[in-house]
Amino acid sequence: MACVHLASGHLVLSEADFAAWWDERRELRGAGISFADALRQEVARRLDVRNFRQLAVVSGEQALGPGSPWSNAGPLVAVVRQYVADEAAEGAVSELFHVAGSGDLAQVISLLERPLDPNACNDRGKSALHVAALSGHADIARCLLQSGAEADKANDDGHTPLQISAFTGHGEVSRCLLEAGADMDRTDRFGTTPMLEATTRGDLQVVRCMLEAGADKNKADSDGIAPMHVAARKGHQEIARCLLEAGAEKDQANANGRTPMHAAARKGHLEVVQHLLEAGADTDKVDSDGRTALHDAASFGHFAVVRCLVEAGADKGKADHVGRLPIQEAANRGHRELCALLG
Repeated sequence: MACVHLASGHLVLSEADFAAWWDERRELRGAGISFADALRQEVARRLDVRNFRQLAVVSGEQALGPGSPWSNAGPLVAVVRQYVADEAAEGAVSELFHVAGSGDLAQVISLLERPLDPNACNDRGKSALHVAALSGHADIARCLLQSGAEADKANDDGHTPLQISAFTGHGEVSRCLLEAGADMDRTDRFGTTPMLEATTRGDLQVVRCMLEAGADKNKADSDGIAPMHVAARKGHQEIARCLLEAGAEKDQANANGRTPMHAAARKGHLEVVQHLLEAGADTDKVDSDGRTALHDAASFGHFAVVRCLVEAGADKGKADHVGRLPIQEAANRGHRELCALLG
C-alpha cells in the first residue's frame, strides 16, 4: 500500500493512513472521479495548502495527472508548487476569465493546473468566480471553489459571487456557493444582501435555500428596505408567504416609515396584502407623511385592496399629516367607485 511524504522526508500519509483514507473513499472506484484530485485534496488538507492544485503528487518520476486512476504505485511524493509569477500570469488570468465565462471546464482545469491562483483579480477586483457566477456555470464555480477560490471575495463594488448569482438568477451557482459556506448576509456598498438580490429577482428557490441556511430575513439596505418590502412591492406573493412563514417582520418600516403593507397596497398586490393580514400585519401603520396603506390603495384606485383593508378593519377616518382622508385621496383622483366604499 502507498504512503505519501514530502521531498524532505516528512510523512504526510502513512501506509495505514492511506489505507484508511482510501477505504473511506471506495465510492470513488468506478465512479469516474479522479483519484489524483481526491488524493491531492486530502494531502492539501493535511498540509494546510489552500489550493490543492498547487500540489503535484509524484510516483517515481511521473506526476499523477488530473485524470490519473488508482494505482498501487508504492511511495508517493507530494510537491508544493508556487503559483505562476505575477508577470507571467496576466495573460493566463485573462484567459481564465474568458473560459470561466464561456463554460469551458476542461480549459479552466488546465489553467489552474499551472498552477494559477484562483483568486487572481483584474483591476476592478473581479475574480474568475465572479465571472462563473455571472455566467451561471455551476460546474466551473465548484471547480474554482475546490481549487481554493474565496467564496466571499468582493469586487470593487463590494459584490460577492453570491450576490451576483442571486441577482442574475443562477440558482445552481447560488446553491453551490452556499454549500461552500458563502456569507449570506454580506452587503455591498449599498447595503444590499444576497437575500435582497434574490427577492428582487423573484427567485423563490434561492430565497428558500438561503432561509434554510440561516440567512437574516430582516436585514435591510441603506434605505431601510428589507426583503419583505421588496417582495411586497414586486408582488412576489410566494416569496412574501415564504418570508412570513419563516418569521420575517411583517411591520418593518423603511427609512420613510413605509411598511410592506404600504408597498403592497400602493402597487395593488391583493394576494400579498392578504398574506400580510393573515400574518397579523397592522393596517393602520403610518409612514413619515402620516399615510396609511389605505391612503395608498385609495389614491391609486385599487378597489380590491381597499375593500380588503376596510373589511380587515382599517381606519377609514385616519388623516395624514396634512389632514387628508383616504376618501379624499380617492375623490381627488377620480376614483368614484371607491368613495362609496370609504364613506
